[in-house]
Amino acid sequence: MTWYQQLTATMAAYNLPTVYTNAAGFVVKQQYFKMEKSRAFSPLGELRITTPSDDMKVSKQVDGIAANVTHCNDSALVVLASEGFAGTLTVIHDSLGTHACDVPDLLKSIQEGMVRMYVQPVLEQMLEDNAATLPEGEDISRVLPAQGGFDLNEMLSARYLFC
Repeated sequence: MTWYQQLTATMAAYNLPTVYTNAAGFVVKQQYFKMEKSRAFSPLGELRITTPSDDMKVSKQVDGIAANVTHCNDSALVVLASEGFAGTLTVIHDSLGTHACDVPDLLKSIQEGMVRMYVQPVLEQMLEDNAATLPEGEDISRVLPAQGGFDLNEMLSARYLFC
């Protein structure tokens, strides 16, 4: 979480969005702007108008990045799992459901989707995507969090899987 927040704070300091692509190929551009308020008066009364300014709201950018990346990964998993599943699928937010007879096949699709999703160099790609938008000569190299030693293929034989 800290790594995401540091990257996002750096980008916001340059008034730039944080950009990332989830495992399903969906490109996300996180941009929270400060809001400007104004009022207009008419014979019918007062109208309050709120419009985005050109300046990033740094605190909202930083506070929102971890949750937004998590939700983006959830949606990517739904897409990846559904691609490999031939049964009837019910999707509610980030939950998947199917007929009882198809549960083993759905579990297999989710397992395979998770492996596909997490073998990709997600953080490295996010760093590269954002570095490309900074002014020339600006370096946002960050020490990437250490990768654990968990063998992702163990998910393929898991009896239960929660994400």
